[in-house]
Parts: sequence; C-alpha cells; structure tokens
Amino acid sequence: MWKARVWLGLASLLGFVGLLVGETAVIAQGEQRRVTLISIENDETPQVQDDEFPFLSLEAVLLNEFNVPVPGLTAADFTLSEDGQPLSTFDFADIADDTEPLSILLLLDASGPMQEEITALRGAVITLYDVLGQHDESGVIAFRGAVAGTGIEAQEMAFTNDEGALINQINLLQATAPSGTPLYDALFRGVQMMSTSGQYARRAVILITNGRDTAVDGGSGSTDTNADAAIEAARQAQVPLYTVAWGNGAAADIDFLQRAARYTGGTYRQATDPAQLAAFFADVAAQLRQKYQFSYTSALPADNVAHQVTLAVADGTEMTANFIARYPLTPQVTAVYAIAADGVRVPLSPAIPLLGTISLLPTIHARQPLAAVNYYLDDAETAVLAAAAPPWEVVWQTSDVPPGRHTLFVEVIDTAVPPHVGQYEFPIAIAVCDWLCQGEQQLGFNPLFLVGGGGVVVLLLLIGLLGRRRR
Repeated sequence: MWKARVWLGLASLLGFVGLLVGETAVIAQGEQRRVTLISIENDETPQVQDDEFPFLSLEAVLLNEFNVPVPGLTAADFTLSEDGQPLSTFDFADIADDTEPLSILLLLDASGPMQEEITALRGAVITLYDVLGQHDESGVIAFRGAVAGTGIEAQEMAFTNDEGALINQINLLQATAPSGTPLYDALFRGVQMMSTSGQYARRAVILITNGRDTAVDGGSGSTDTNADAAIEAARQAQVPLYTVAWGNGAAADIDFLQRAARYTGGTYRQATDPAQLAAFFADVAAQLRQKYQFSYTSALPADNVAHQVTLAVADGTEMTANFIARYPLTPQVTAVYAIAADGVRVPLSPAIPLLGTISLLPTIHARQPLAAVNYYLDDAETAVLAAAAPPWEVVWQTSDVPPGRHTLFVEVIDTAVPPHVGQYEFPIAIAVCDWLCQGEQQLGFNPLFLVGGGGVVVLLLLIGLLGRRRR
C-alpha cells in the first residue's frame, strides 16, 4: 500500500512539474507551431495544385504543439514566396474541411450528482451527431464511482461510425445514486482509449460533468490518479481536452475543467441547454477541421520544371513545397521557323518573304505527347502539309502558292482523350518565283550552276579548237 501511495505522490509531483512546463508551453504556443500542407487527392506528398498553371493553389493547416489547428488567422499573418521572391498579392480563405475525418470521445458523468440533469444531458449530447458524418468515428464512456465505494465504474462503447448504436447507448444512460465522481480516473481512462483506439489525427475528448472529483463519503473520487497526472497524460499523448460544466456550474470544478482544456489545446465551455451544447460541438468540429486556402496567379513562364513556393507565418513558422510550372493543357506553338536550303533559319514573318523550297520547323510546348501537326493556308479546310512524328518538320514548295501575303494556320493535336487541339496563325509573305527559282524547283539546284558549267565546257572546246588550228 505504501508503495502505491509513494507512486501516486511521485505522479502528482511529476504532473505538477509537467503542468508548470506546460503553462510555459501554452504561453509560448506561437513559437511551437508547424505548417502542414494538405495532400492533393490521394497523393501523400504535400504539394501545390498546379494543374491549371499559372493559377496555383494550396491548402495548409497550422497546428499548435497539441496537434490542434490554430484558427482565427488572417491573410496578414502569412507570406507567400515563389522561388524566394515574396508575392505582393494572393487570395486567402479560412474554412472548415468537411472531408477531414475526426475521432471524438464523449466522456459523460453519470454519477449521483447528475441524477437531476441526466435526462436533459441525454437530449443535448446527441446533437453531436448533427456535426459528425459517416467518415467520422466516435466513442462513449459513461462513468461513476464503483458500487463498492472505491474506484471507477464505466460503461464504454468503442469507436464506431454507427450513429444509431451510439445514440441508443446515450439514450440508455442513467445516473446512479449514491455514487461518487471519479473525475480524474475517468479522464485518464478516456485519454488511454483515445490514444490506443482513435484512428484519426484530428481528435478530441469531450468531458461533460456538473461536479468535481469526490466520493460518496466526501473524499477523493479517484483512486488511481490525480488532476495533474491526468492532464499531463493528455498532454503527452497529444489528446486535446474539451471540457463542459453542465447545468448552472455551481458544483462543477471549473478550475480543473479550465486547466484541463487550456493545457492540452482544447477549450472550456459552460452549457445549460441543448442549444448551447450543440453550438459547442459545432465549434469543436470546426476547429478540428479548420484549414487555410491560398491561391494566386504565377508570373513565372511555363517551362515545365520544378519551382518552390514557401508559406511563412508571422511567428517564423514556414513550409516549402514544389510545383511544376506546367505547359498549358492546350498545346502551344511559340514559333515556326523557315529553314532555307542553305540552312539559314528565320522565324516566320511577313517581313521576310518565303521563296522556293523551305522547311518549316515549329517550337511547341505541350503537357501531353503530340499526335500530329497540320498546316493550313488561308481559308483552306484541307491541310497543305502534315507531320505525324517529331520534330514535326515539313518541306514546303512555296512556288506552288500565289505570291503575296497569306496566313499560315498551325494545328497541334495531342494524344489525350479527348485530344487537346491548339490552333495558331502566322502572317507570311510569299515571293515571286522567277526563272532561276523555277529552274531550281525543277533541277533541285541553282540553274546558274548549269549555265556556268555549260559556259566552262564551251570555253574548253573553243580553246581546244584554237589549239588545233595553230598546229
């Protein structure tokens, strides 16, 4: 027996020291925050939504040391930087993510002092299920002092998303008298149940009582732990405690309820009717599901390579994530080059007339692989040229086109289903193809070479004839 008392004394001392440290931690919460970016769909890696680049968006949750979201911040509390350069403007929203699953444990006082309140409490507690959904889980522990007069007696229902079964359990709840209120032992048990069985990171133990830790004979109602040790257990397990003084609160241990909430990241509330308790449940769920949304239009060029965005909080907390400055979904033609027979390359421009046989080589930015590149001239519905493989280069006999100004339409089709089709137009000028140009078209080389070669042959023949005459 003396060993148990020594252990309880040490636990009390450690719990007290822990709360002293905890109070310092609570005061300095702002220095112990961390930012977590919310994953996109099933991707486990935090990232930026960049599918619609240059429009970018990200969602983040700011967690305190108790793993509880920090609400109430504004855009002024954040800075967004792109590749190290702060952004002057961005859109901001503070919302609750209804898809975030919660683990909620109701810790309900069913001891003797609750006899007159239990009927009203049953009707009020089931309002919790107005804010929980099928993707959430909850459990129930109804506690009172053991019939033998020492220890705790508890009715437990394990975590489940079966709201009907939970409501039935609550509707059967009765307060037994005479029985004590083992408040600290019950809280410790609730923390253990949440730590071992609650499957979601966003969690809370909601303790509802109208009394204090007492036995029927007026002594302590708890035999296994004390107030400080119970709170410290919740702190160590990162289980936030949300506490409620039910009824007029005259007999409740408000100091304990407030400390339990404050030192674990939860909140305290007094509730006298179902509407107040329902509002409290809604506030708890909203805080646990709270997140911040950020969006902006990037000024970076679409280069299809990785860049960084950094989200920083005013207290120095920050998180950096990568995104891709993606090419547009619709293939984009940024330029088309005309390549002459001598290898000279120039971008299409009406200031540089096209003459004779040339090659057309486009520069294309596309997110998906390409299937085809087609070329149309003016209002023609049939492509004059087509390419079905990289580098999408085609040979064009411009002498077949009437001289003057024209419009070349370039159609780019990718392999998506359905395909994305990009259409771009380039004004061009076609030069008159004279006899030299036409000769080159027919011969495949400059006809002046033929004339010059013939002249050389004639000259050699003349020289030979002159030589014979002299002999």
